[in-house]
Amino acid sequence: AKRQEVWCKHFGLSTGHLQYINRPANLLEPSEVAELIEILGPLSPKLVAIDTLARSMRGDENSARDMGAFVASCDMIREATGAACLVVHHTNKGGTAERGSSSLRAAADQVISISNDDGLIRVACDKSKDDAEFKTYGMRLMVLETGRMLEDGKKETSCVMLPAGEVLTTGIVTKGQRAILEAMALEVFAEAGATARQLMATVGMPEPSLYRALSKLKRGEYLSQGAKGDPYRITERGTRLLDTSLGL
Repeated sequence: AKRQEVWCKHFGLSTGHLQYINRPANLLEPSEVAELIEILGPLSPKLVAIDTLARSMRGDENSARDMGAFVASCDMIREATGAACLVVHHTNKGGTAERGSSSLRAAADQVISISNDDGLIRVACDKSKDDAEFKTYGMRLMVLETGRMLEDGKKETSCVMLPAGEVLTTGIVTKGQRAILEAMALEVFAEAGATARQLMATVGMPEPSLYRALSKLKRGEYLSQGAKGDPYRITERGTRLLDTSLGL
């Protein structure tokens, strides 16, 4: 509620037709799906956000059957209301992909990845079925006052998302990511590229952290990779970054 309040205050806008249903519906239960559609009908929504998948699916997200049933329920909601369905889902521990069955990604028209790099929130397109992928961009949270006082006498605050600026989306890498780029620039990897296992041995980074960093460097177009399992290669963009002070 506070986040919504400061967003409206900052942009001078009302909430418009934003509506909340605070009780998660189990989208594996036909009766609850039907009840949800009945509630949504009079609202004529343009977008239905399901936040999160885990709270709206009392089944096994690793099961292709259960995930298929969840997707089918989303399709029913979409067809009955004419709205797009936005499903909020978490990544695996390595941060390299979404949790659970791959049938969710297969069914999605678009997959948008959101990650936080030291306060820089990167928004990237991981899949776009019918359109060109949009360019990765950055956002930051700005703290704002709500106008109320807390019991301890301090001002109550919340935050609002604002664009981070081009330099932040293209120029900042973490220490670990930079170590990977420096390894990729070594002569031994210059032409042949390097596998994840080779990089793990070279930079001494734990596997989950390595894959997380590789995924972010690929999204930032600092590294390239052909098919899954192919060696990674540093791009011109990655080489340029090493030649500048950006990210240091």
